[in-house]
Amino acid sequence: MSDKKLSILIVDDNEENREILDRRLARLGYLTHAVGEGRSALSALSNGHYDLVLLDIDMPIMDGMQTLKKIKADETLSSLPVIMLTAMEEKDIVLECMRSGACGYLTKPCDIKAVEQRIKSCTKAVEINV
Repeated sequence: MSDKKLSILIVDDNEENREILDRRLARLGYLTHAVGEGRSALSALSNGHYDLVLLDIDMPIMDGMQTLKKIKADETLSSLPVIMLTAMEEKDIVLECMRSGACGYLTKPCDIKAVEQRIKSCTKAVEINV
């Protein structure tokens, strides 16, 4: 994965958050696509290739936890690294994310250096396991 640009799906119901992450990650050389909710994320994942998902937890209709569980239950997507992004810091939510298959958890507002470091650690873990 290190020789090609990583493709990242950003999922957040807040348009400003999506745009900020999209611009900052694109400046760092990542290929990005942003959607506003869980159902759109699942559709994008079924129609394209992504190396990682940045997934907000608190979203209407299909929240991030439901979306994460659907990703991990899908045989073709289950190994896809997912980093949860949220303003919530409760330990039980962090534990549920990790138990459900997330490879990381960051609180918003996110420092872009922390996001980049988590992306690198999650995608490196996937390279090792392949």
